[in-house]
Amino acid sequence: MQKEIQKFLTEHLGKVDFNLEPIKKSGSDRQFFRVTLPHQDSFIFMHYGDEVEENAHWAGINRFMASLDIYVPKIIAQDIARHFLLIEDLGNVDLWSERSVPWEERRDYYFQVLTQIYRLHSFDLKSLPADLQLSESYGPRLYKWGA
Repeated sequence: MQKEIQKFLTEHLGKVDFNLEPIKKSGSDRQFFRVTLPHQDSFIFMHYGDEVEENAHWAGINRFMASLDIYVPKIIAQDIARHFLLIEDLGNVDLWSERSVPWEERRDYYFQVLTQIYRLHSFDLKSLPADLQLSESYGPRLYKWGA
């Protein structure tokens, strides 16, 4: 698998010299790696499995959310057959990593997130693209996949 990943990254980054570092946060049968080039540009490589149906729809959902001006990482390259995605690196900061920062300093992050959620939840479902594949709704059956 490592050789396939190396080949994919070399094809799409045009570089052979890069560092591939695992990112500890993962889930839903997805693994993430930070790809750092010698001049410090970085990308995120994602390899996803078949255990969770949502993984096959991730790229389409990403494009749809971007069309709503929701901040999602830009997709650089995709290999559907090998379940590879190369995406923009948006950095290490998330709400959890900022949890101990004083409220006055992190308050704006929460408002940014709420603005993004509002954009998603105010979308008229009747305008949903016909070719967009969504995951099943949250419910007991969905939560049993990992049990």
